[in-house]
Amino acid sequence: MMNCNNDELTNSAMEREEVMLRDYYLRHSEELKPDVDTGFEEFKEQHFRKGRAGVVKSLYWVAACIAASVMIMVYVGHKDGREVQPVATDVASEFVAYERNVSAVREITVTSGGITKVVKSKNLDYLAQKSNVLAEIQTVRTPYGTTAEVTLADGTEIILNAGGILTFPATFTGGERRVTLRGEAYFKVAGDSAHPFIVDAGNMETRVTGTEFNVRAYGAADAVVALVEGSVDVSTSSDKKHLSPGEGALITANGMLRTENIDADAVRAWTSGEFYFDNEEMLVVAREIGRWYGINVVFNNMRHAHTKVFFSASRYETLADIIAIINSFDNVKMQLEKDKIVVN
Repeated sequence: MMNCNNDELTNSAMEREEVMLRDYYLRHSEELKPDVDTGFEEFKEQHFRKGRAGVVKSLYWVAACIAASVMIMVYVGHKDGREVQPVATDVASEFVAYERNVSAVREITVTSGGITKVVKSKNLDYLAQKSNVLAEIQTVRTPYGTTAEVTLADGTEIILNAGGILTFPATFTGGERRVTLRGEAYFKVAGDSAHPFIVDAGNMETRVTGTEFNVRAYGAADAVVALVEGSVDVSTSSDKKHLSPGEGALITANGMLRTENIDADAVRAWTSGEFYFDNEEMLVVAREIGRWYGINVVFNNMRHAHTKVFFSASRYETLADIIAIINSFDNVKMQLEKDKIVVN
């Protein structure tokens, strides 16, 4: 184990205090757009100096010390903008946490009837136009740094995260409402007990009749369903789980499902334009940053990938600002090098 002295722990707590105050400001600000720093500094002047010691004692205690004796692993990249799969190795080497596709779409596109068009609006409403649209399969793709809001013909509302692909019929027919997702999306499903709503996300399927939930399925190593309201059934080829509000299900290495408690605010943070990580590993943080800003992220040492941090910021900050915030934690350093971020 690494040794941490009292000064390091105190500095870490002070950094987390500032991050949490930033998060509080973001959640209570009417504007999440880029000029967060000015408002945050004003907020900090009013609140940061009041009762500092008392605030520190009430913070989440994020582990600043982690086990250093972990197996070194290399992440082999595939240039499709997805997370890469871990392969064990006994050689210490640089590995990729996120590798973007250099030819990936740069604007929101919709493919219908074999024709792909760029759309300027981030709001796609199939409910309003369903009488004028043929029952063709629609595919919506979002680029880096952009989300899209899609209202389906049944009234279901979906927010599609960056680097996502959502496929669905312009109008639903038959006994079910089925959509296919690659990436991450937040669903508010219109109630209809006679026609279950099904999200096909690769190795994982989610079935509901009306509820709110989040599905992340960028790859087998990062597939999880988180339920906010209602109930859902999550299944794979070999397992099935019924979730209640506040529960999540993820696929384990052996293909089975594991349930765990989730923080609804953390699950929904991205839909409000926030990065929000509560005691998450830097590997998870790096993937999100890489996906949002469309930049490769690599680690020089696997040990740093397992460092846990509390991190919150607006997704509309510049990449330089995000790197500066993370570097303020001291336990991990990010550096921008040409077309990639290197974590040292």
